[in-house]
Amino acid sequence: MAVRRPRLMGTFIPSPSFVQHTPLPNYATAFDIYVDNPIAPPPPTRVYAFGFTSMPVVCHECGFTGKTVIRSKITLCTHMCSLILCHLCCWVCAPLPYIMRSCKEVYHYCRNCRHFLGRYCPTNPDYRYPCH
Repeated sequence: MAVRRPRLMGTFIPSPSFVQHTPLPNYATAFDIYVDNPIAPPPPTRVYAFGFTSMPVVCHECGFTGKTVIRSKITLCTHMCSLILCHLCCWVCAPLPYIMRSCKEVYHYCRNCRHFLGRYCPTNPDYRYPCH
C-alpha cells in the first residue's frame, strides 16, 4: 500500500513544477562589470546669430553642412522708413529703404532642402534664433 504524506493544516507545500526559478546572471553581473549607459545624450541645440550675408550652418532637417541661401523681404519697417522720408519732403530719398538692405528682413534657408533656418531683423540684431 502507498504511503500518504501527512496533511498539515494551513500550510501549502508547492510541487516542484510550481517553484519559480531565479534567472541565471548574465556575464556583466556575474563578473561585476559595469557598463555605461549606451544611449548617447541628445546633441546640444545650436543657436545661430544670423546676419545680412550667407553663413555656414548645419541644417537640423537634412543634416546638410554648408552656407545658407538668403532672401530679403520688404517689411513694415521698410514702408515706415519710406513714409517718414516722404513726410520730411525728401522725395528723392523715399525709394532708398526699398533698395537698402538695412531696412529689410533677411531670411535664411538650407541650400539643400530649402528648410527655413532663421531670420535677421535689422531692428533687433541681437536676437538669437535657436535651431531645433
